Amino acid sequence: MSGADTEGKSDGEEQAGSGDPRLTVLEQITQAGAESVRDAGALVDPDAFDAVVEAIVGARRVVFFGVGTSAPLCQDAAYRFSAIGVVAAAPADAHVQHVQARLLTAEDVCIVVSHTGSTRETLTAAQAAGEAGATVVAITSFTTSPLTELADHVIVAGTRDLALRLEAMASRLAHLALLDALLVAVAGRDQGRSDAALELYMDVLGEHRL
Repeated sequence: MSGADTEGKSDGEEQAGSGDPRLTVLEQITQAGAESVRDAGALVDPDAFDAVVEAIVGARRVVFFGVGTSAPLCQDAAYRFSAIGVVAAAPADAHVQHVQARLLTAEDVCIVVSHTGSTRETLTAAQAAGEAGATVVAITSFTTSPLTELADHVIVAGTRDLALRLEAMASRLAHLALLDALLVAVAGRDQGRSDAALELYMDVLGEHRL
């Protein structure tokens, strides 16, 4: 390939173009995921992020709501926040989510994860949480949606212009990165609580290892 042919192309573009065609899907998915996570870090509103961190630090209880592909992210987040001393839960069943949302108070935080922000079950839980007085946080991919209208704080991690299926997969990585960033920020904001909880967490894990 001549210098003229390669001019203006990045190393990543050259590698993707000259790779094994059997790995095209792998290259496409990993590139979209990497771009999605990078965009999430660069484009998130720092004021909104900090407001959510403060809300979680001061909350009596944090409940994560999500259905479909967002549900595993919520369950993972609840587990990890519990490990740093935050009282957290992520009910999997949509009916249980609705009931739990109704039982929240003004001392609680409800974090709703939804790519589109327009899933009926998720919106029902978010609305119930808001009516109960809880602080509602939306982690989503679009600035305007029914969910963002219901939320007190919105963290948007959108994706690039991708095919629908690829976009949904990339958004999960962006939302996971945001949840991890919130986790680290909350842990740092209350270091004493986090250290004590993590010590217990490591003790428990040690009991399950050979």
